[in-house]
Amino acid sequence: MLNYHYPNLWKQWGIQAGILMTHYSNGSLKSPNKGVNTLNVNFGVQYALNSNTNKDPSVLPDHIDLNEKIRFQGKLSLGMNEGDIIETGQYPFFILSASVDKRLNRKSALQLGTDFFVSYFLKEHIKYSATVFPEGNLKGNEDFLRLGIFFGHELFINKWSLVTQIGYYVYNPAGFESDVYFRGGLKRYFNKKWFGSVSIKTHALKAEALEWGIGIRF
Repeated sequence: MLNYHYPNLWKQWGIQAGILMTHYSNGSLKSPNKGVNTLNVNFGVQYALNSNTNKDPSVLPDHIDLNEKIRFQGKLSLGMNEGDIIETGQYPFFILSASVDKRLNRKSALQLGTDFFVSYFLKEHIKYSATVFPEGNLKGNEDFLRLGIFFGHELFINKWSLVTQIGYYVYNPAGFESDVYFRGGLKRYFNKKWFGSVSIKTHALKAEALEWGIGIRF
């Protein structure tokens, strides 16, 4: 969602407007993955019942330090998924991610990092495609491992955060889908260092996997 909020435009009345994209799918846990995408536009009028809107912005959760320097993050994500070809089976995957991030303000931080993908469905996809579609670009001996770099943003909501990332494969011998990938998800900080996450990785609007992760920030 992208939403604009203008409170107290006139006395206690305000307005808001924005757009919302909603995606429903099984995250390619099973094929076929018949996803549904809907786009909504909203406009609203607000009225503040309590005219005293002054709040102390200096009160922050314990794990937030606006003066912190660049921090490092490491994360292990895993899950199960199935390729685009129906009945080829579900396989586990593992993702090792490393990144640096810099907090800009109480709400936002920017990220720069790399992902190492070990996706066993892709190994099966390469063998199957080379056998059934010999006229294609795959020979069957391509490496199924992938390496990507990404740039991202983290929106903090107390101990929760919303993460959005765009990545590019610098190593993708099988040429699966496109060279650009996207990730969106939620993180939950347990303390100053450790966090858990759930996210979905896509190529454009086509989901590849639902990722469950555990990570550390130091």
